[in-house]
Amino acid sequence: MKAYAKGAALGIALIGLVACGGDKKDDGGSKAGGDGDKPAKTEAGGGDEGDAKLYDASAHKGSLTGVVKFGGATIPEKVVLNVSSDVFCTSAADGKEVLDQQFQVNADGTVPHVFVYAAKGPHKTFKGYTAPTDFVLEQHGCMYTPHVFGVMVGQAFQVKNDDQTMHNVNVSPKRNDGANKGQPPEASDTFTFAKKEKAIPFTCDVHSWMSAKAWVMDHPFFATTDAEGKFDISGLPDGEYTFKAWHENEDFGSAEFKVTIAGGEVSQDVTLK
Repeated sequence: MKAYAKGAALGIALIGLVACGGDKKDDGGSKAGGDGDKPAKTEAGGGDEGDAKLYDASAHKGSLTGVVKFGGATIPEKVVLNVSSDVFCTSAADGKEVLDQQFQVNADGTVPHVFVYAAKGPHKTFKGYTAPTDFVLEQHGCMYTPHVFGVMVGQAFQVKNDDQTMHNVNVSPKRNDGANKGQPPEASDTFTFAKKEKAIPFTCDVHSWMSAKAWVMDHPFFATTDAEGKFDISGLPDGEYTFKAWHENEDFGSAEFKVTIAGGEVSQDVTLK
C-alpha cells in the first residue's frame, strides 16, 4: 500500500482549470484517459474472434457482489471543497460539507467511487452485448453524479444540468473525440464514445472542483461502488475471471482478484493495496 497523501487546499473556480487526476496512472500502468488494453471494435459488444458466440442475457445467471475496502493503516482525513464562488452551489450545499470524492473513505474503511470490471474471462468469447439506454450523468448540487462510471462502446448517454446555474461539460479523452459544451439550467447533451478507453476526465470550466471519470468498455460487466463501498455485477457467463478494482487516487492503490462463476452469486470482498 502506498503512503497516503493529504489533499491540497482547493481555491475558487478558474476558467479552464482541469480537475485533479487527469494524468494519474491506473492499475494497468497506463495514464488516465489511455486505453491500456487492445483497441475494441466500434460496435458495442465483446469478443475478439469471428466465431464468438452471441450473448443471450437470459441464459447467464452468474453474478458477483462485494465490498471494496481501504487497505491502509490509517483512514485518510476528509477533504472539504470550497464551493463559495457560486451562490447557487453554496445554497445547494445547505450548510453541509461538500467532500472531495477522490479522498473519500467511510468510517468502517469501505470505499465509494471504485470502478470494478472483468479484465479477463469467458465474457471475451461472446459478442452482441446490449448497451443500456437510460444512463444519465447528472450535474446536481454543483457536482457530477456519479463521480466514476462506465459506459459501453457506442452507447449514447445524457449529461444533464439539474442546477439553476451555468455549467460546462469539458470532456478530455485520449483515444476518443473530446467535447466542451456550455450547459444552462435544465440543458442536456448526448455523448457517445467510439473506442475503449480508461478514466476519461469530465470537468467543468465554471466550477473547478467538479470532476468525473468515465470508463468505456466493450462489455457490460462492470460496476462502481456505491456510498457504502458495495458493487454488484450480474449476467456473467460461467467460468474463471480476473477482475480489477480501480480508484482514481493512486495513493489508495488498486486490486486484482480471481473468481469462478457457476450460475449463481459469488460474494467477494476486495481490499485496495
